[in-house]
Amino acid sequence: MRSSYDAVDQLDFIPRQSFEANFWKLRQSELEGYNYLYDPLKMRQGDLTDPLYFDFISFSQYATISREMQHPAKVFEEYYEACPASDDDPCESGMKVVRRQPQYDDDLQLPQYFFNTTGDLIYKGLRDGFRGEVFDGPPAAPAGASLQQLAGDVQQLLSIMVD
Repeated sequence: MRSSYDAVDQLDFIPRQSFEANFWKLRQSELEGYNYLYDPLKMRQGDLTDPLYFDFISFSQYATISREMQHPAKVFEEYYEACPASDDDPCESGMKVVRRQPQYDDDLQLPQYFFNTTGDLIYKGLRDGFRGEVFDGPPAAPAGASLQQLAGDVQQLLSIMVD
């Protein structure tokens, strides 16, 4: 989920604050129906270890992303907050102009850019660690790597996700 959110932010097709507001609104509009669908099972809202909640929040995130890709922006203003390393100094905040990078300019290719960027971020997290967690993922295979090496690397990734 975090990698998908980061991919949306990296591709710069919607202001972060707009995405977060639309994501929240969609969750609120879908929550009652989702709960009704699974009744008598009860979702533990906010608990990502609960499969029902994880399913709901993932659906909500990807539905929001899909909707926003239908009318992407190329230039927009976005709220930012930059806080110094020291708690003694105040944070700087305001609005900044964001322009989508030229390599992501083709709106029709935006879904593919999103899938590629999300996958790259997930793989980077498995390989290099994510928020202090180290997973010992395999390094990127060289061009022309053997099928046996690739299969071993895939098995290592599967073990990380399952074990």
